[in-house]
Amino acid sequence: MFGFLKKLFKKEEEIIEKIKAEELGIWFEHKAEQIERNSTQLLDTFRKQLSNKMVQVRELLKNLEKASLRNSNITIREKQFMEGNRKSYVQRTLLYLKEIDDMLEEELHFFLYHYPQYLENFSKSTQRSYRILQEFFSNETREIALKIKELDDVVGDIQKDEEMHNYSKIEKIKKGLEKVVQMVQKEKELEEELKKAKREVSTIEQDKKTLADTKKSLEESKEFKEYTKLEQDIGHAEEKIKKLKQDIYDLFSPITRALRKYQRIALEHEKKIEHYCQDAWDALLKDEATDILHIAKGLSTNIKNGSLVLKNKDKILACIDKMDKKFFSDMKKQHADHIKNKEDIHKKLKEHTTKKEFDKVAKKIEDRKSKISMTKEMLERLTEELNSIDLVHMRDELKKDIEHLLKVKIEFM
Repeated sequence: MFGFLKKLFKKEEEIIEKIKAEELGIWFEHKAEQIERNSTQLLDTFRKQLSNKMVQVRELLKNLEKASLRNSNITIREKQFMEGNRKSYVQRTLLYLKEIDDMLEEELHFFLYHYPQYLENFSKSTQRSYRILQEFFSNETREIALKIKELDDVVGDIQKDEEMHNYSKIEKIKKGLEKVVQMVQKEKELEEELKKAKREVSTIEQDKKTLADTKKSLEESKEFKEYTKLEQDIGHAEEKIKKLKQDIYDLFSPITRALRKYQRIALEHEKKIEHYCQDAWDALLKDEATDILHIAKGLSTNIKNGSLVLKNKDKILACIDKMDKKFFSDMKKQHADHIKNKEDIHKKLKEHTTKKEFDKVAKKIEDRKSKISMTKEMLERLTEELNSIDLVHMRDELKKDIEHLLKVKIEFM
């Protein structure tokens, strides 16, 4: 008696399967074979039943298209209304059958998942035309509706069948296992890419260091220091030229308005005066005959005899007094000397190869910096992508699904 009770309340012994995590896919393929064989037979039967039902629906639709009105005593408008709804109902029903045909090519879980939505869409799209056609072709439309209901019942039977449910689960698990295989491969590829990127960064860093040492050596060389000195000399020459220009601008600035007034009466010098008013330095360099001395003398005379009435005439006359041939000649000579000095320095600079080598090395260093930055960005992206792959979680989720399906306990070794 007690032995019987022990057996009655004794839990079914749990089957434990110990396998390697990476061999889960192969192990499951073997275990699922029998379920798949049984389910494949059922699935073939299911597809044949559905195909037969759809053939019958299409035949009934042809009957509906050919059906004549039992009561032909209706208006042309009513007849057109009927024809429009008959055409719409037939087209939408044929479209629904094609959608089912297409879904039958997919895996079972895909079909079962999407079928209810397709059925709902079909019902909504044909509700109005079906109701109207009931008034004209009640027998034909009822037969079609019943046949579609039979088709739906076949799908319902499959949805309730445990073996087909298991088959659908197998398909889903297999997809998951394929994903794991892909992720394992992806993980290996990413790890290899990471190693390659790290090696590349290390190589470029070393190359950059070598280039930096070369750059420093060039900077400390006698030739480079000579080149730097020549560049400074050019800068000094340019500053001196700039000062000469500014001295001329400062000299002519106080008398520009006076020159404008004098321009109206000194018609023979009108263009020359305009040039000095616009750009005194450029005008002086191009004034080979130093006509400005005659212009300045004429301006001074007209101010002194009262022909030109000006404010600050004393200040203007003081500026004119500074203008003599030697002053302008010295200015031009200094300018020519500075220009020649610049040209001589430029020639010497061109003879120096150290700066070219320095610039070449500096550019290479910048290129290396840019490449290191880009490679490090790639490293971050690869690391982030690699970290997003959680094979342990993926396998654990699949393990749970397989345990529930096969009624076993799986332990990873």
